[in-house]
Amino acid sequence: MAALVFALVSALRLAEAVLVPICIAIFIAILLHLPLKALQKRGVPRFASVGLLTGFIITITLLFGFYVLEPAQRLASDYPAMLSELRGKLQTVQSSLS
Repeated sequence: MAALVFALVSALRLAEAVLVPICIAIFIAILLHLPLKALQKRGVPRFASVGLLTGFIITITLLFGFYVLEPAQRLASDYPAMLSELRGKLQTVQSSLS
């Protein structure tokens, strides 16, 4: 039984590179099914509905990227100073525990 569980976990680990994108695609398809049907009910052709939804997702992703870009750059530039400060604090804690 343990060998079966080990084999299953190992197989899933190896298939991760294929299964994760497939699962994400299925999730997005399920998530966008209702808006797609709503646009089609309003008379928008399927091709145009897919284009609108794709453009909406790309726009939201770009806006999120622009919103996160500046704080991420600041964090990356401050990282060495933060790391040295953390090391100093850890050394203080270690010395007080000794």
